Amino acid sequence: MKIFIDVGVHIGQTLDEVLKPYHKFDKIYAFEPSSLCFKILSEKYKNEKLILNNFGLSNISGEVNLYDTGNIGASIYEDKCDLVDKTHFEKVRLVEASQWIIENTSENDDIYLKLNCEGSECDIIENLINTGIYDKISHIMIDFDVRKIPSQIHRQGEIMTMVHGKTNIHTCDSVMIGNTHQDRIRNWLFICT
Repeated sequence: MKIFIDVGVHIGQTLDEVLKPYHKFDKIYAFEPSSLCFKILSEKYKNEKLILNNFGLSNISGEVNLYDTGNIGASIYEDKCDLVDKTHFEKVRLVEASQWIIENTSENDDIYLKLNCEGSECDIIENLINTGIYDKISHIMIDFDVRKIPSQIHRQGEIMTMVHGKTNIHTCDSVMIGNTHQDRIRNWLFICT
C-alpha cells in the first residue's frame, strides 16, 4: 500500500493536496492532538482513504499539555517563542511513533511521513531510529520547528547527524518550494517519485 502519514495536520492544509487522486495514496493517516483543530477536520473531511486521529505521535505514550492549542504553532514545548497564548492549553494524548507504525503498517508499504509538529519532530525521528523503524519509512519530510524552541534548538544538529547518509529524508527548506502550501507539498511528493 502507498501510505501518507501527516503528523501535525492543523486544519488540513496538507490534506488538501495529498487527497488529490493523482497522488494515488491508498491510505492517509492524519494526526492532530488539538481538539479544536480536530473538530474542524472532522467536519471538513469525509474521505474513505483518510483516517483522522485526535492524538499526536512522539517518543512516548501518555498525556501532555499542548500550549496555544488550536493555533498554527501550538506545541507541547512551553518555551516555543511564537506561542500566542501559553496560558491557553489543553491536555492531549501522545502515542509512541514506532509502536503506532508497527501496529498500523506492514513491511511492504510505501510510507510517506510529513513531520510538521512544532518541536515533536525530533522526538519522533529519535524514536524511529532508536527502535529500528526509521528505515521502514520510504520518504520523510521534516520541518525543524525546534529552531523556535530555546530548550530544543540543539536537537536539529543532533538529528541531522543521526540521519547523515540516509536518502529517505528531506528538510522542508530543500523541498518545500512553491507559492502555496499545496504547491510545496506537491513539489516534495514529485521529487520522491
